[in-house]
Amino acid sequence: MRSISPGDLTVGKLSDLSRGQDLHDDVSELLDVYENYVIEAITWYLVDKRAKSALSRGLRAVAILLVTAGALLPLVQAGAGGVEGGWGYVLLGAGAACVGVDHLFGLSAAWTRDVVTALRLQRLLQDFHLAWIRLNTATGSG
Repeated sequence: MRSISPGDLTVGKLSDLSRGQDLHDDVSELLDVYENYVIEAITWYLVDKRAKSALSRGLRAVAILLVTAGALLPLVQAGAGGVEGGWGYVLLGAGAACVGVDHLFGLSAAWTRDVVTALRLQRLLQDFHLAWIRLNTATGSG
């Protein structure tokens, strides 16, 4: 099992909660603690996706530019009366390498997973809030 690094998500233990006489207060405290954990997790996923998204989009943009230049260079050289088209292949290969690096390191998939997970957690938190309101309304607890 790997050790926890600074910035990794963690969850507290139930023993960290105070145990009072009122069950409603204890459950409310439990709600607050775990609601904060979920909000922290959502924030972590959204922050984690930033660098991955920027790298992925940057690699894809560079790939588009290189492939476009690689396709146009032989046409421009042929129109100018030149015969050398070797650099077009180099640019096409470099563009393909950018897409390959993105795929190899899973940058596109990773930041997409971060966003999907953050959205799922937000949805679960909203569902829990609605259930909590329904429960409090049904029991008459404030």
